[in-house]
Amino acid sequence: VPYSFALGEERQRTLRRLLADVLGEKSRIAIEPAIAYGGEDDWLGGSGFAGLEEDWLILVFNLSATPEAENHGTLVAGIRDRLARAGRETAVAAILDESAMRQKLGNDVRLASRAEAWRAVLRPHGVDPVALDLASDQPLESVRALEAGLAQAAPGRAR
Repeated sequence: VPYSFALGEERQRTLRRLLADVLGEKSRIAIEPAIAYGGEDDWLGGSGFAGLEEDWLILVFNLSATPEAENHGTLVAGIRDRLARAGRETAVAAILDESAMRQKLGNDVRLASRAEAWRAVLRPHGVDPVALDLASDQPLESVRALEAGLAQAAPGRAR
């Protein structure tokens, strides 16, 4: 589920391929419509969350956005709370799409510092996001990074 930005077709293809590589080719991967900025409560209380029966809920954030505890942290906390109250064992993970920021800055050190800022906002809620460039052909290390991130989110679920 993307948050506050649209994943273009190329990024969706890359994301599907990476997730299939990590979770298995027979995995059913659904990319949902984006959650609107500030629309966390509406999404949590509405149809976006109501039908969730999957093993995984993976949020996709844009690394170039400034992480905010009031929005991004609240969303993750709300998801965790709703899952716990419903008795669901859905694993929650996050991907930081660094493609827009990488296109603008290249391999600038600011990518790493922004990713760390995101981690500081999401880790208190049990999510350690993985930064990936969804606009490029992903090398093997990207698959490994995603695999490690998902394994940390729910030990034993990822290969």
